[in-house]
Amino acid sequence: MSEFAARKWKALSAFCKDSVVSASVETPGLLALGAQIPEKPAAAGAEVLGAAAAPAVHPTNFVQILALKADPGGMPHRDFRELAQTLSHVVHPKWPLKGPRCSLWALAFCLSICGGAFSARLQMLMNLCKLTFADKHMSEYAVIAKVLEYMITWDQYHFGNSVSAELLVRRLSLIEEKYRYRLPQMDSGAGGGAYDAEADSGLFLGLGSAAMAGKSAIMVMPELSEFIGEELAKEAAIAKGKVKAHELRNKLRGKDQK
Repeated sequence: MSEFAARKWKALSAFCKDSVVSASVETPGLLALGAQIPEKPAAAGAEVLGAAAAPAVHPTNFVQILALKADPGGMPHRDFRELAQTLSHVVHPKWPLKGPRCSLWALAFCLSICGGAFSARLQMLMNLCKLTFADKHMSEYAVIAKVLEYMITWDQYHFGNSVSAELLVRRLSLIEEKYRYRLPQMDSGAGGGAYDAEADSGLFLGLGSAAMAGKSAIMVMPELSEFIGEELAKEAAIAKGKVKAHELRNKLRGKDQK
């Protein structure tokens, strides 16, 4: 270390010592809390500890955790039906998922069709489709159903504003979509799963495809099905355009070679 650097280090050490002593006198216990002197002043415009917080990312009405409620025994508890009737989705400008939000719709679907939450829906689906836990995705469905129910009753998240809940609900919908052709109205038993035209009675009567499905309906939000159909149509159009472009290029290359 050069003589100049040594003098500079000695002066800096003395300054830091004096600053720490004065700080400990003015605010007793500061040193005990681990207060330290910055090595160098913060640059202009840089973030400084204790500075004013940045504007909140979430809208002021975007609640993610509800006020804690408990049953008479002191256990955290919330009623499924109460939440389905009182909660609503709050629009968030940074919502990360595409498509309509269907978590609250799925909860209301289970309550109206099954009289319970997602575990009750699982039992109904297995009975309708003659499934067991040995069938693919049934154990996964059971675990997800319990996770969603504990998010409501124990963790007491705002179910409609939870990205995690939305993803899990969509996963359950995807599993049900997989087994939809084993539902009674889709599998008449004639010829190994012939489609029953009576399943379209709601469309013929102008009531919608799910209006008359009743307990045989699958837990897939109609708006989500429409969104998926539109996205698949866009992808198909793009793929078709690429194929045509590829065929045209090959045709032009063939002419050039001639």
